Amino acid sequence: MESKFHKSIVVELRPKLKSASVFITLKDDCPNATSVILVEHDFKVVFENAENFTVPLTNFDAQSSTLTSLKISEHFISFRLLAGQSNVSNFGSFKTELLENNDIDSKLSNSTFIKNNILYAIDCANCQRSLGPDIKFERVLPLPENLDQADWFCHGHDSNPVNLLEPKTKDFLFTNCYFCIHKDKISNCLSKNNVLVCKFCFNWLGTLSENCTVRLWFNTVTFRDNNCGVFNTAPLTDAFLTIRGLFECSLLNSIKAIFVYKNSDGAKHYLLLWVLEKQLNILLSLNEHSKSTNVAKTLFKFLDHDDNEILEQWKNDQSVDVVDVSKNMMVEVMKHLYNNNKLFPVEYSKSNNFLVSYLCMYD
Repeated sequence: MESKFHKSIVVELRPKLKSASVFITLKDDCPNATSVILVEHDFKVVFENAENFTVPLTNFDAQSSTLTSLKISEHFISFRLLAGQSNVSNFGSFKTELLENNDIDSKLSNSTFIKNNILYAIDCANCQRSLGPDIKFERVLPLPENLDQADWFCHGHDSNPVNLLEPKTKDFLFTNCYFCIHKDKISNCLSKNNVLVCKFCFNWLGTLSENCTVRLWFNTVTFRDNNCGVFNTAPLTDAFLTIRGLFECSLLNSIKAIFVYKNSDGAKHYLLLWVLEKQLNILLSLNEHSKSTNVAKTLFKFLDHDDNEILEQWKNDQSVDVVDVSKNMMVEVMKHLYNNNKLFPVEYSKSNNFLVSYLCMYD
């Protein structure tokens, strides 16, 4: 698509409502836009020097003369329109909703790349220095979902009930994004305020419990085996996997969650996430590249202190999930959210002191 005039174009399609919202970010040096002309298969943006560019509507037909809420500023154009026939999917109607299993396959927490009785080296993912002696794990077990302590009986070492998770020296207990091992297996790290950092590069690694448990994330360390296999994960992918996991435990199309990580100075940092629409179809055009994709439309707010009224309200809300994440996950998901927030005009980029963005977690 011609990129002479625009930086980005976003078309949000809502087939059930038969509506679409359009957000256009213009380049700094383009002429002033004067009008938008809507026809069945595309719309045209007209500029004061009589130049124009046309945007095809690939996923649906527009109903001409239904353009509303048109706002044109120096750098943004936004409007709404009524959508006709859509080829995205059959979404049913207001009387009948067709439910589809369109969830993306995700890694389940009962499987991992770590195998029993295989010798592994654990390295810092940042500097690649070894964090301790090589180790073979005799027991590789998944942690219960949501860390339900009532399910910890299966990981106990005898018939007595357990209230604390205390892995033995050769235990490997894991979830999708992090794992727990005995602290004696990690020697080349420093601990301050129960936060672990690499001894060599001071990179954030994980947390230390009051007992003997170390919690490390798959995106902060790297595993190496004798066959030169290297295993770790990407922090943004882990963040998306965490959010999709929350939806798997929810019957709603919208969720609230708090991402939290603790820094070595003892301060906690929070990301409040309010996913408004789990699966929103958009047409996204960035310069000359255009694609149709599903996103999660999200409100978010970052807080670097505990003294906040909204944070307390969310913590006291039983429907809000509080999730510990790594520093890498927090940084990468924040970059992702702030970058996508720039796709919206200023008047649509905020709502109730939250920023509006997309989570592109289905690509």
